[in-house]
Amino acid sequence: MRRYLGFVEVHIEQGPVLNGLDVPLGIVTSINGSVRYLCEITGMASHAGTTPMDMRRDAAAAAAELVLYRRAAGGQRAATWWAPWACSTCPAARSTWCRGAASSALDIRATTDAVRDACERDVLANCATSAGAAA
Repeated sequence: MRRYLGFVEVHIEQGPVLNGLDVPLGIVTSINGSVRYLCEITGMASHAGTTPMDMRRDAAAAAAELVLYRRAAGGQRAATWWAPWACSTCPAARSTWCRGAASSALDIRATTDAVRDACERDVLANCATSAGAAA
């Protein structure tokens, strides 16, 4: 014997969409599946004052490029959300401005697996291209 006919989850809107549309109520039509990565970027720590630009292998610069790529690529696909998490670099010495290592994380979400998987392939291809260019 079934006792329940459905389920309702009520919560406060967590984003700006409904407010921007001046809509008091929204109905969820899908849940975004996600894929997440932890990224470790290895560069070469060096002193910014003595290392010419063309000889630098700055892991922080590579991490920044990856975040900017994610932002641009995410805006080109409908129904996707790309979010870089925290980014950290080392060493943290004031005289070593060219960072030897950086870590970051990525969260890709989409309303369908096919769109999410295509975004994942895009970012992995970009990482491989960027790594090859930096070597």
